Amino acid sequence: MTGKELQKWREKHGYTQQQLAAKLGTHFVTVSRWENGAREIPPFLTLTLRTIAREKSNRRMTSDVKDSSGHDNHGKSVNPEHVRKSLAPIFAEGASVHLDGHGYIELPTISSIGSELHKGFYIGIDIQPEIDDELVLCGTGVSGRKSFGLFLHSLGNNLYTLNVELTDDRGKKLSASTKLSSAPAKRLLVSVLPSASEVSVSEVTLHEDHPKLKINYFERQNPIEFSNFEYPMLVGGFNAAGVRQGKFVGRMSQIFFKPGGPITVEHLNSLIAASREDIARVNSVRPRISKSVERRQVFKDDLIKLRKWHSRSQLSDSDMKDASVVLFKWLSDHNPLLQDLCDELEIQLTLPGESDRGRGYNAVIEKHRPAYAQSVHIGTRSIFGFKWVPLPHFLDDIAFITQGHAVSHGAFISFVRNKLGGGHFDERDRKKWQKELASLPVIVYDGKAINFHMKELLRSVLEAVEGCRIEAQLRN
Repeated sequence: MTGKELQKWREKHGYTQQQLAAKLGTHFVTVSRWENGAREIPPFLTLTLRTIAREKSNRRMTSDVKDSSGHDNHGKSVNPEHVRKSLAPIFAEGASVHLDGHGYIELPTISSIGSELHKGFYIGIDIQPEIDDELVLCGTGVSGRKSFGLFLHSLGNNLYTLNVELTDDRGKKLSASTKLSSAPAKRLLVSVLPSASEVSVSEVTLHEDHPKLKINYFERQNPIEFSNFEYPMLVGGFNAAGVRQGKFVGRMSQIFFKPGGPITVEHLNSLIAASREDIARVNSVRPRISKSVERRQVFKDDLIKLRKWHSRSQLSDSDMKDASVVLFKWLSDHNPLLQDLCDELEIQLTLPGESDRGRGYNAVIEKHRPAYAQSVHIGTRSIFGFKWVPLPHFLDDIAFITQGHAVSHGAFISFVRNKLGGGHFDERDRKKWQKELASLPVIVYDGKAINFHMKELLRSVLEAVEGCRIEAQLRN
């Protein structure tokens, strides 16, 4: 280790010369002399620094990433303040985690499968990167010998190549890459057979499947001698001999690692077919929509208004009317702006809807036909929990119950816009919405109740914008 390398390590891990000296049991002048080359750095220091780094990271980890395979391979968030969980799913149902470049996920028990790598293995992962930069999906190892990593190399304009790097105990390498589609939301299925130096990559996006991407090989040395990994696998970074390197900025979901052999053609086809079925079930068949500068600007302008209204403790009558017009445009129009924008960006739109428990509870309440009933909170703050749901499902969720009848979010938005807001004077659609309102139960004209639910709707829509990371994709 050189003096410059020591200084770089110290600054990366947030130590002053005085603090590092205290950790090492020496004087800060000694550390200063090591860094400026005035004194030779002792050979043991590299190992000591590695131990310090590991201890520091362990103090900042929480065992909060659960393994759903039944093998109890639970992971840990590293720097949990930079790991946001329970965001919208990238595809179909579930949720995703967001990493901001400073957070990682550690999978400690995967280190024990290193000795099985020669048989082959495959990995699945959903990703939605947010920046054009060099990114790391996962990896662990020691430089020059046993290591494995998946990396994204940016080509600009939301284009990446996926690089697969594998090295065995003797330093034999398998290195390959493939060009991915421009769609930001991707499901990647990566299969590796080291003994034959073969890599296969499949990609599923919101609109199409790519079962067999073209592979470019850089090194094919048939690595076959593997022992267990010495350091835990990281997701969102590379564990270089205990030192975390690289980053991932964006969302990840549905991560799995299967050793014991490469993926079979039959299993690959079944995974792709199941993925397409799940995507279609949640989203139907989404159309391809061309980029619209105007649509994007309208979204940005409206978003500023929605945040302004949501920040107020009480909405004025004017705010209510204006908010209903924007929400109708975003969610209920013939071409809902929010859905069209997500289709344009090629990302999935889901909103925080009612959980199965919440729907069951509302069904019981509705059965007894109360004069009026409304949940304390909807979406992510519901006392019964929530689940990410597609737009039609969200619009059908119950807003409140009045005179024994359930009123959905969609009906509520239409009521406020068409009866109280700007839609009241829309002569072209007037007869149509009057018939629709006539089919609704009489909605309680209670200003506080309407105000409360409009605020809840604003919050849920803003949570969807953040949960799907729409703004981040517009910036990318």
